[in-house]
Amino acid sequence: MSEKTTTLKKFLTVAAAALCLCVLPVQTASGLTLSPPIKGIGSLYANGDGNLISYQWVADGWSISIFSPRLTLDKQFKICPYGDPTNEQLTTLVINREGKHYTSYLASQNVVNSDDKWEVAFYNAQTGTVNIYNEDNVFLGTLSHRNILETENGQQYWGGESTVEETNDQTYLWKDIILNNGVDHFKDVMTTADYHHLDFGLPAVNLALDSKALDVLGNTGGYNWFREFSQYKYNQPNHVGNVLIYNTFANMIDRMNAVISGYHGQVLSPENRFYLAQAYGLRAYCYHSMAQLYQFTYAGNENKPCVPLIDEKNFNTLGTAGIPRATVKDTYAFILSDYNRAIELMNGAISCAEARPDEPRTMMSEAVLHGLRARTYLVMQRYADAKADALKAIELFDGEPYSINDIARPQFVSINEPAWMWGLHYKDTDRAVISGLVNFQSFMSSFSSGYTSVGAGRYAPHNFVLNFTENNETGDTPQRITDRRAAWFLIAYGADMFLTDAQKEILESNRETLFYGGSPDDRTDHVLLNTKFDNADTSYGGRGDYPLMRVEEMYYIVAEAEAMCGNMTDAIAYLTDFVKTYRNPSYTVKETITTPEQLRDEIWMQRRIEFWGEGLSFYDLMRLKKGVDRLDVDGWDWFSEARFKIEPDDPALLLPFPKRVIDNNAALTDVDNNPRFEAPVNIPK
Repeated sequence: MSEKTTTLKKFLTVAAAALCLCVLPVQTASGLTLSPPIKGIGSLYANGDGNLISYQWVADGWSISIFSPRLTLDKQFKICPYGDPTNEQLTTLVINREGKHYTSYLASQNVVNSDDKWEVAFYNAQTGTVNIYNEDNVFLGTLSHRNILETENGQQYWGGESTVEETNDQTYLWKDIILNNGVDHFKDVMTTADYHHLDFGLPAVNLALDSKALDVLGNTGGYNWFREFSQYKYNQPNHVGNVLIYNTFANMIDRMNAVISGYHGQVLSPENRFYLAQAYGLRAYCYHSMAQLYQFTYAGNENKPCVPLIDEKNFNTLGTAGIPRATVKDTYAFILSDYNRAIELMNGAISCAEARPDEPRTMMSEAVLHGLRARTYLVMQRYADAKADALKAIELFDGEPYSINDIARPQFVSINEPAWMWGLHYKDTDRAVISGLVNFQSFMSSFSSGYTSVGAGRYAPHNFVLNFTENNETGDTPQRITDRRAAWFLIAYGADMFLTDAQKEILESNRETLFYGGSPDDRTDHVLLNTKFDNADTSYGGRGDYPLMRVEEMYYIVAEAEAMCGNMTDAIAYLTDFVKTYRNPSYTVKETITTPEQLRDEIWMQRRIEFWGEGLSFYDLMRLKKGVDRLDVDGWDWFSEARFKIEPDDPALLLPFPKRVIDNNAALTDVDNNPRFEAPVNIPK
């Protein structure tokens, strides 16, 4: 890697500001041809070379347009600063020519590198330095000053000592991007709108999706920030929830594109193999999540439009040529290609523990990548491949499922719990923790002093918990329940034996708001209360880590894949052995289950129980084409505003793209968006 180190020989401090032009209406003269309208531009500013510059923030980056003096578009590109965008602001480079006159450039050419590519400067308010990127989103280096002195012989000197990279090799940045701006982006809080407490990153996205499904229930009060997802009232493209979900995944894709764009076939060190693998893996994870939200499942919908595939090669064409929605088939091919590349790169890479010794499970290990690819194969109904990857994930993982003795007590709060393969780790300095309220535990842990303490916690509907008591035909006190997960909902006498005295005290102190419906003095009325998720800090609000993958999921994938491959005997044996060993010592598969589809439904029910509240339920509904049926319920169930039935092919199940996604993509119009739907009609009890 070559470097050009320049030292100040003559220091001049020049104040400069870009001049904002007021663009007057244009009257077309004879022979004058105007360019077609350009999507996604802001105000026009004068540049030092006579051109006009427009820039605006679009989806985790700056969209920059270069116009000639006659307002024809000469160049449009996007820059995604690798640092915290709140600290990186576009600024001018000020060139002072021998102290005689100066010129300010929002975009320059051949100032840093002699390659004719446009260069843009960003001032970092935290470090006080200026970071330079080129039009390909390649980071060129850091300057200690934005003022440049140019001498008569053409030599240029920066104010202060500076180092500028002359090559396109930006691999030295990958570590910082992945460790500081990679998966931790999923923990962002209130980046969509400062006052929305449903905005706490990926855990909020998954809670919103669980709210759209069958088994995670909340009340209708104002403290339930996710009620409009339960009611399917987010049908406006600019609904804050839609923007949150899209931004969570699209912003991560932009960050990972910035990493991948720095790879040009060069030989990679073990460290850089690891960071590039993380970039491919995270991009694939985001696209697979989006593919299941913006179009129906793979099988039978292969040729339908899915999502625009924005990668390191085409992201600068959004406002000019645009990027249309790829088909479902092409989207999944792209996802698999990224996972394949990530797994290949992990061979010969450093380990997660070497990359991040303090919290290795926040990184994608080879086991996690095989597990994520198994998820993808399961959706594609490539069952043999799904089974192989799930088994490989189990083999490579250094942990184990929660034991039958441990699973009943409240936990799911630490990334170091034995079953967690991948997750988010929260520190004292994370905004979600500091807020106390705007985090997962605040809504999901009954031991939190956050939103659950004022009645906005999460419960399970009565028909769901009946899965633990289906042999009790009398309707009286439930018989002895052997499935240890039943304790998550306090539905059996003695279930609170798994709680500590401190946890019992919290439930007692909040009894009037925690026990949703019925009398808190009647133990049998506690059936809906969720005690699955513990709270790591009871002093204020909620706090806890968040699971993105547990090894138990791999066992269920193997069982389902065996069943759908026609190996019913092996599938039943595998499922029975797992559930009896780890969850319910009395478990058996009913003799009436004789077909692969029936066994798949039984495995689906096991998944619904096992991963309650962990963000997988809606994806399963879409994958299995189940729709949303909330009518077949008894006793306590969905509140009337969210009691309806949505068929598996109803467009209401698809998210609309936010308006700015359409406006800023030249290949899309409103017609290309998913159809706007009416909220389902509520059916009274």
